[in-house]
Amino acid sequence: MINLKFVQSEFRPAKTIGNMLITSLLFISLAACGGGFNTGSIFGDSTETPQKPSIKSPKAARVALLVPISGQGKIGEIGQALKEAGELAIFDAGGSEIVLVPKDTRGTPDGARAAAREALEEGVEIILGPLLSSSVVPVAQEAKAKNVPVLAFSTNQQVAGNGVYLLSFLASQEIKRVVEYSYSKGNKGYAGLIPQSPYGNLVNRAFEEKVTQVGGKIVSIEQYARNAASAEKNISRLATFAKSKRSGISAILLPEGGSLLHQMAAMLQENGIESNRIRLLGTGLWDEPGLSALSALRGGWYASPDPAAKSAFIARYKNAYGKSPLRIASLAYDGVSLAAVLAAAEPGQRYTPEQLTNPDGFDGVDGLFRLLPDGTNQRALAVLELQAGGAKVVSPAPRRFSSSPSG
Repeated sequence: MINLKFVQSEFRPAKTIGNMLITSLLFISLAACGGGFNTGSIFGDSTETPQKPSIKSPKAARVALLVPISGQGKIGEIGQALKEAGELAIFDAGGSEIVLVPKDTRGTPDGARAAAREALEEGVEIILGPLLSSSVVPVAQEAKAKNVPVLAFSTNQQVAGNGVYLLSFLASQEIKRVVEYSYSKGNKGYAGLIPQSPYGNLVNRAFEEKVTQVGGKIVSIEQYARNAASAEKNISRLATFAKSKRSGISAILLPEGGSLLHQMAAMLQENGIESNRIRLLGTGLWDEPGLSALSALRGGWYASPDPAAKSAFIARYKNAYGKSPLRIASLAYDGVSLAAVLAAAEPGQRYTPEQLTNPDGFDGVDGLFRLLPDGTNQRALAVLELQAGGAKVVSPAPRRFSSSPSG
């Protein structure tokens, strides 16, 4: 296992470090951070403050970060968060031989292709990003021609492989983890409220495969269009069946998030479905602040990286930028950190498939993960329960991977 967590120097006040980060943009495409590099806790005892990047040797690895900074609406907000987390990783990496080359994809396939082409012309050895699955294919085409690997932030497993690896949180793994835990606690009969979408299709396959594998039974699947009116009809139908003695349903999968999850939770409660009688199961989409305030979901389980692993990263990000990071921001941090660690090898040997798919994995701010030869990833996930005071870990994340990445 390779540790991607660095012994950090103490950060200056947020306003000061924010100015340092802005200033560093003048240097980031030319140089990497100075200072020492160590593995260990994200907080160390050093009181040395971060220094402005200094020019490194010609052997420094050039690492592209392709994100939709000027994308529309939420996409642009996510792009900015990814960029900020990547820059924070550069400061935290200290003296590693790495040069960060940020590029704006504009949130479009054409913009992503242009950004990748420009970065490759500047000699990057690995590409982090893009975010959107529609942009991964054009980026991969450009990178493949130069034999440069791509570590994308997309959750679409169909774009993985052939030089593309996914750093993202994959719903299929979250479902497998929570189903496995649920079955171990005595739940045998399962139902699902699944959205009608490519995401929903992937979720449904993973759900059915895992329930069958552990020895459970899928009793009912309700697929809804992603709107409240459709969801209400499906919930009413499922609730009527679930409350009958013959149903045998002891757990319901609800892989939804955001405002629609809040609405569906209220609908479930109105229809007499709560986790104190039928266990509700979720995915990482449940990993949002304040969700435990929804009484209908209390007692529900979902799989996610252990929040304790990420707490120090959140604190450092807040200190640097004066705001909390978006959940996805840690992917850019871990991606840049991984690139920094592997940069210790000689040029041409840093980002080979053998290096990237180290079976022992990497220990990042979201915990242990490893990239798989098929381009997907495996994460060591915890199972959390929503309680009145917040989410509590009820099954810790594994501390190491088994020899096989399956299951």
